[in-house]
Amino acid sequence: ADNACERCGVSIVNQPGSIHHRKTRGMGGNRAANHPTNCVVLCGTGTTGCHGWVGANPNDAAATGWYVHQWDDPETVPLTNIYGHTFLLDGEGQVDL
Repeated sequence: ADNACERCGVSIVNQPGSIHHRKTRGMGGNRAANHPTNCVVLCGTGTTGCHGWVGANPNDAAATGWYVHQWDDPETVPLTNIYGHTFLLDGEGQVDL
């Protein structure tokens, strides 16, 4: 939903929310870093909410698609939200699996 965390669904209207890069930007930047398949809106900051959860739980985040390894393509790595719904990002939105 618009203005909601893509992992837990909580509204980020008047709440902290941030863009999370599934594949980290790395030193020096990455031309594909801001591609829609690599960016998700999460509640919280880099240390709170779902965004903080990704940073604190890299193995679980990778297993559920919220963190993508440097050798993987975000377009081919599905995400699973906290309700068990799995989807891909196609650059224009979510594609249900």
